[in-house]
Amino acid sequence: MPDAEEHDYEAYLEEFNEDKANDIKAKNIELQEAEKDAETVAAQLEIAEDNASKAKGKLNQRKQALEKAEAKLQEQKENQPEFTATDAFQDIQEEINDISVKIENHQAEKEGQLAKLNNHISDLDEQIEAAQKTIHKAQENKRTNDRIKELEAERREVAEQLEQVESDLHLMEEFVRARSAYVTDKVNEKFDHVTWKLFEEQINGGISETADAVYKGVPFSKGLNNAGRIQAGLDIINTLSKHYGKSAPVWIDNAEGIIDIPEYELQIIALYVSASDDKLRIESREENKLAEVV
Repeated sequence: MPDAEEHDYEAYLEEFNEDKANDIKAKNIELQEAEKDAETVAAQLEIAEDNASKAKGKLNQRKQALEKAEAKLQEQKENQPEFTATDAFQDIQEEINDISVKIENHQAEKEGQLAKLNNHISDLDEQIEAAQKTIHKAQENKRTNDRIKELEAERREVAEQLEQVESDLHLMEEFVRARSAYVTDKVNEKFDHVTWKLFEEQINGGISETADAVYKGVPFSKGLNNAGRIQAGLDIINTLSKHYGKSAPVWIDNAEGIIDIPEYELQIIALYVSASDDKLRIESREENKLAEVV
C-alpha cells in the first residue's frame, strides 16, 4: 500500500506540475500578446506623434502666414479692419484649437493604454508568483511524506529490537525461575520436616531472594506456633550438624508444649514445667533413669 500511495502521489504531483506549467505557459503567451499590443500602440503613438509633428508644421506655416498677413494688415491698418475680427483669422484660430485638442486627447489616450498594460503585467506577475508558491508547497509536502516514511521504518526497526530484548529478558527470567526451583529442591532434600522458601516472585514478575522456613505448610515468620517453631528449629539444627559434622547440646525451654520430640543424633536438654514436682527432676531418655536434685 505505501508504494501505491507513493505512486498516486507522484502521479498527482506530475499532473499538478503539468497543469501549472501549462497555466504559466498560457500566461506567458498572454503576456507576449499584451507586449505585442503595447508595441502596436507604441507604433500608433509614433504615427500620431508624426501626424502631430506634421500638424505642428502646418500650424507653424499658418502662424507664418498669419504673421505675414498681420504685417500686411499693419500696412493697411488705417483703411481696413483688424485681422483678428476677420473670418480668415477665425478659421485659422479654430484650426489651431482643433489641432491642440487632438494632440491633448491623443496624449491622454496613450497614457491610459500604458497604465492598462502595466496593470495587466502586474496581474500576470502575481499569478506566476502564486503558481510558483503552489509548486513549492507541493515539493515541501513530498519531503515531509518522505521523512514520515523514514521515521516509520526507524520505528519498525526499534520495535523489532525491543521485541528481541523482551524475548531475551523472558528467557533470563525463565532461567532464574528454573535455577531458583533447582536450588530450592536441592536445599529441601537435606531436611526431614522443614522446607525452605528461598525465592519469592514479586508483583512485577521479578524474583527476589528470601529465606523462610516452612513447617507443615506454615511459614516460620508468619503464624507458626511455639511448638512448631521448636520442631522446625530442631530439624534445622540436626541438618546443619550433620552437614558440618559438628554437634552441640540443644536446650529446649517450655518443652511441655511439645507432644513428641523426634529422635535426632543430638544431645537435647528439654525443660518441662510440672505441677506435681516440687524439686528439679532430671530424666535421661537413653538410660530411662530419674534423678532428683535438691
